[in-house]
Amino acid sequence: MKWYKSPISTHDVFLEGNMSNISKTIPINISRNYDVIENVLIVVDCSKQEIEIYVGLFKYLCDVFA
Repeated sequence: MKWYKSPISTHDVFLEGNMSNISKTIPINISRNYDVIENVLIVVDCSKQEIEIYVGLFKYLCDVFA
């Protein structure tokens, strides 16, 4: 049997109720303007040090992400 005739089944991955592939996130505002909110989401499971590093990186590169 050819591999392309039997693809890996992923039909149930995004079905309602299947939360196994979704992680909890927190919003981080990377806007340079105090009046504007431009959030990126990072995973809650990150350590405080990782969150600080990501926040600094996202704020430095906010034109790329926002």
